Amino acid sequence: MENNIKIFRLDDYTWYAGRNAEECYKQYSKDVGIPVEELTDCPEILTQEQMDNLTFFKEGGEKDCSFAEHLEELIGEGVEFPCFFASTEY
Repeated sequence: MENNIKIFRLDDYTWYAGRNAEECYKQYSKDVGIPVEELTDCPEILTQEQMDNLTFFKEGGEKDCSFAEHLEELIGEGVEFPCFFASTEY
C-alpha cells in the first residue's frame, strides 16, 4: 500500500483519502461548495486500528471490506488523491 495516503474524518459523516488533512479539506470544500474558512470541524486522521475495524459497505452485492482494504483497492486502481472516500450519508 502507498504508505503516504491516509484517511481523514472531516466531519461526523465524511471521510477523504489523501496525503494530509489540508489537501483533503481543500478537496472537500471544493466538492461541497463551501469555502474552507466556513468549515468548522477539525480533520482527524484514522489510526491503523480504525482502518482495520471500520467497515466499507459496498453496493451491488460486492463483499464488504475494511477501510484499509478499500484504500488498497483505490490505490491499486490508480485513483487520484485527494478524493472522497466514504460517507454515512449515502
